[in-house]
Amino acid sequence: MSFNSSNLRCYNCKFWWPLPEPGQHERPEKSARGSCRRHAPPGLLTDEEHPAPRYAAWVIVSRDDWCGEHVHLEM
Repeated sequence: MSFNSSNLRCYNCKFWWPLPEPGQHERPEKSARGSCRRHAPPGLLTDEEHPAPRYAAWVIVSRDDWCGEHVHLEM
């Protein structure tokens, strides 16, 4: 079995969730960026020293990124 890392990109990973680009509503899978949902976002808490509300968010990645934990889409 050969290893071809050029096929291991976020856009074809089952954990990648495409984010719509402005004016692009019909084909979000062609988006240049998306969120990686491989791991849950860390919870961010407020405290007395930093009272501003903060929130947890998924990591935003480019469609051509690769983290090393790629899982191919089931086609």
